[in-house]
Parts: sequence; C-alpha cells; structure tokens
Amino acid sequence: MSKLTSEEKIRAVKLYSNGKESKCETSRIIGVDRSLLRTWIKPYEYKEKSF
Repeated sequence: MSKLTSEEKIRAVKLYSNGKESKCETSRIIGVDRSLLRTWIKPYEYKEKSF
C-alpha cells in the first residue's frame, strides 16, 4: 500500500463520520488497518466537538 495523501485521509474520515460505514468497513474499503484509521479519526472528532 502506498502512502495516502492528506486529502485521502480526510476523505476516509468523512466516509466513516457520515455514519454509513463502520470503522471496520471503512478501513477495509481504503485498505488500511482499523487502528490506523482510528488515529486519523480522533483529531477530527476532537476538533468537531470543540466548536
């Protein structure tokens, strides 16, 4: 697997956060480990809750 760009990571987080896909399913779709996806989601969720 090649390194994902920031835009691809954001797209993956948005795919998960829209509520249609689970972390497991999202990670399978983009081809990364679920724990890696979780590390991308945490800052996004923190930022959203702080506003």
